[in-house]
Amino acid sequence: MSAEDTELILESFTFRPGSETYLARYDKMETSASMAVVATLTEISDVDPTEMDPLFQSIDVESLDALFRGATDGNVRVTSTVAGREVTVTNDAVIANRTPDDDSGTVGIGEVPST
Repeated sequence: MSAEDTELILESFTFRPGSETYLARYDKMETSASMAVVATLTEISDVDPTEMDPLFQSIDVESLDALFRGATDGNVRVTSTVAGREVTVTNDAVIANRTPDDDSGTVGIGEVPST
């Protein structure tokens, strides 16, 4: 099941082979940072969000949303481990690393491309 199937909206979603990361873009006027994380993980894992562990078990969802609701530039970043992946959230993007379970090899977090 994709994020679109559950009405979690991402502007774009791509895998970046060079950095072994997934990049999801979101519009903070339409989607909260926490819901962008859920949509990204849903897209990567192809599971229904209701089948995932609640996000609040990994991060303070209210603080994350408040931080990015007030952010005016892309210099704010929050990185945490969510569902076994290193996830970085910015003003308009979620970057999640590939895990060894995705295919093979080790992975790392990539740079956030400028918009």
